[in-house]
Amino acid sequence: MGQRELLIFVSAAIGLMALAIDAMLPAFDEMRETFDLEPGSTQIGHTLTAFFAGIAIAQLAWGPLTDRYGRRPILYAGLVVYVVGAVASALAPSLGTLIITRLVWGIGAGGPRVVVTAIVRDIYVGEEMARVMSRVMAVFILVPIVAPSLGAIIMLVTGWRAIFWLCALAGVGLALWAIRLPETLSDHNQRPLGLSELSTAGRRVVRTRVTFRTTMASIVIQGAMTLYLTTSEVIVGEVYDRDSWFPFVFGAIAVCLALTSLANGRLVTRLGLSLSIGLQSRMMASASAVLVAITVVFELPNFYLFHAALALTVSSYMMISPNLNAAGMVPMGDMAGTASSLISAARLGFGALIAALMTGVIGDSLSGFAIATAAFATAAAVIAAVSVPADLVES
Repeated sequence: MGQRELLIFVSAAIGLMALAIDAMLPAFDEMRETFDLEPGSTQIGHTLTAFFAGIAIAQLAWGPLTDRYGRRPILYAGLVVYVVGAVASALAPSLGTLIITRLVWGIGAGGPRVVVTAIVRDIYVGEEMARVMSRVMAVFILVPIVAPSLGAIIMLVTGWRAIFWLCALAGVGLALWAIRLPETLSDHNQRPLGLSELSTAGRRVVRTRVTFRTTMASIVIQGAMTLYLTTSEVIVGEVYDRDSWFPFVFGAIAVCLALTSLANGRLVTRLGLSLSIGLQSRMMASASAVLVAITVVFELPNFYLFHAALALTVSSYMMISPNLNAAGMVPMGDMAGTASSLISAARLGFGALIAALMTGVIGDSLSGFAIATAAFATAAAVIAAVSVPADLVES
């Protein structure tokens, strides 16, 4: 692969995770009917949190494995589990079974997620890694733009289970493409396999200030992002009673995410990681404050006004996330796979737990959603703002 093809491949590999999440969002109503749930029930959102939990759990194994055996073998192993999980989900007879198969599916998705982060870190570092990840994420965002509409189209032709079959086919397609993938793990960065290595990496992540603090900020941001994913369909369909609009609203917000991700690549080139993260922290806190103000002033805010504020808030997550990841990975080059797996496991696992707890509390309350989002964003902004400047130099 040339550099351009490699970056597109990395984007597609991360996109598999997004496809498994976003394509099913328009199917929530039909899935509720299938499993005899109340209209607007947030229980169906557990299929998302189970998927995130599977990714988080699996990365604790995928990371050390990819540092021991290389990037390509672990990519293939993850894709096999991904396809098996997708097929099992398509055949699930009950919601409980679906939640379990989605957990397995997430375990498979964790493999490509760890591998591609390690590949990027093998080749790039620091601000260059942040720029590359911003471009990768901009391409990756094409999936959330297209996936909900694709899911809606599939449901017009057949049932929601066909969406999962499509995901399985996508996994097979990526496995065939991966034949061209080079091995980027160098011999001197190969690490022995064992719990002691994972423990060593964990202590190093915790003790390296820039890595620990950026990870903490990322966990809170992931909680806010997962909360958005699990409630977006309820907000559009139940609160505003515009079910048919959901794929277009979700896609429009995804376009905003892609644009801010591209903008971040330029911003970090001009300002560097430290200044970029400081500025973006303030932007994130400010955008979430506007979202709260709108829901407090108006009992039911104008549909367009609310979603404009929501788009600004969610876009601020996408802008700062690649920079936090790049900053945290600077001191971890010799154990990129293991470190990225620990960081990502913590982010997705605790983020999914936070979102699962909050989804049950706020239900379909716009003010509750906005206040929870603002609390997450403000906490992440405070942590991120003090995470980077001196630490990058010291590390």
